[in-house]
Amino acid sequence: MNANVQACLEDVRRTLAYLTAVGHGGTATDVWQWLYRPTRCWTLIDVSEALNSGEQSGLFEEYEARYVLSGHAHILRDMHERTLWSEVKFRSVRWFLRYLRFVPGVCAVAVCNSLAFEMAARTSDIDLFVITRTRALWFVRFFALLPLRVLHRRPGYRTEHPICLSFFVTECGLNFDRVHLTPEDPHMAHWLLSMIPMIDDGAFSMFVASNEWARELFPNAESPQMAWYRRLPRSRPWRWQPPAFLDAWLERAQRRRLPLRIAQTMNQSTDVIVNEHMLKFHTNDRRAEYRERFESFLHAV
Repeated sequence: MNANVQACLEDVRRTLAYLTAVGHGGTATDVWQWLYRPTRCWTLIDVSEALNSGEQSGLFEEYEARYVLSGHAHILRDMHERTLWSEVKFRSVRWFLRYLRFVPGVCAVAVCNSLAFEMAARTSDIDLFVITRTRALWFVRFFALLPLRVLHRRPGYRTEHPICLSFFVTECGLNFDRVHLTPEDPHMAHWLLSMIPMIDDGAFSMFVASNEWARELFPNAESPQMAWYRRLPRSRPWRWQPPAFLDAWLERAQRRRLPLRIAQTMNQSTDVIVNEHMLKFHTNDRRAEYRERFESFLHAV
């Protein structure tokens, strides 16, 4: 095995260690796109050859054109079912996205987590990331959650297609330098670069550009393109600015109703953050868990 093939194989092994840690695996194209800190500018052909070499040597396993580290092929057994459920969930959330277009203060809304990868299980939440105008954070949250409360579509009320709104930021809070784990946060970088904007007035591209640290980990990553049949007829929100006094009043009202678990843990770590530019309610933030699993896979291979 020549030096180039060996170097590419090592980069691919590192990448598959991460993709296996988060339970995704990946096709040859996925592995090339999510190469983790590659040492060189590899082509898709280079990556495909490295995957074949790794499979022949027992480092990797392949199932229906997706690859994982050897011994973990079981995580790929339900990929077809997850793809079908993801399509159902995309259809299920369209009505809500249409509604969010008309909520004053909304700048962008993106699908994230398992649905963005078309890896959603039947009981997976439909996770949305929301960017708002400055001094509209609490206003947007209140009116975004209102129909979900009325229709019992929030997590905890139902097990099929619940819509989760646990991450809001303003246009002034797009830089996540102080939010990601140190020294590296591969899962947040992966999460950030894989989001699919469904509503956008240009704020989402500013968000990605404000987090160049993520591309240092995944330099080949490009934001996924939405399939034409999933796009909304109109994706630009109505650029209304709600009154500042109303946002302030809704902030006071909602702060009083925050769940005890959030109230007790907010701003003590990067899991739960509540300030004027960010509402992050990830009480079950698994970034550290994924990073530890990733590192253990690297050392085990």
